[in-house]
Amino acid sequence: MKRILAMSAMALLLTAFFAPTAEATRLDQYTISHLTFSGTFELPGVTLPGGTYTFKRVNPGVIQVLSRDHMTLYGTFMTVPTLKWGHITKGEVVMSEARAGEIPRVETWWPFPQPAWLMLHRSVGYEFLY
Repeated sequence: MKRILAMSAMALLLTAFFAPTAEATRLDQYTISHLTFSGTFELPGVTLPGGTYTFKRVNPGVIQVLSRDHMTLYGTFMTVPTLKWGHITKGEVVMSEARAGEIPRVETWWPFPQPAWLMLHRSVGYEFLY
């Protein structure tokens, strides 16, 4: 009987230890977007040519931008969360308005898909700090 109780206690401890990892993995699937830019654009401290890039949330407030195949890291950026009412239907960015001769910069990234259980009737975006 004591052996069964000890094994049950060990199983419970292992379950509690590994549960946060499973949740982080499930949440991460909602914070990656593959975005295609038609022309040159800026992120804080870096200018990138048009093409397809991976935007990935690695920690709250920290976004990485990588090549589509995840082999090249272009930068790790600090952000602040921002809310938008309504559920977004695709990954998107908000770009700054650029004057003639200026390169537009990414202001905010809205990842997709965003789960209904995470935020009801509003979407969470990440505003880049310049």
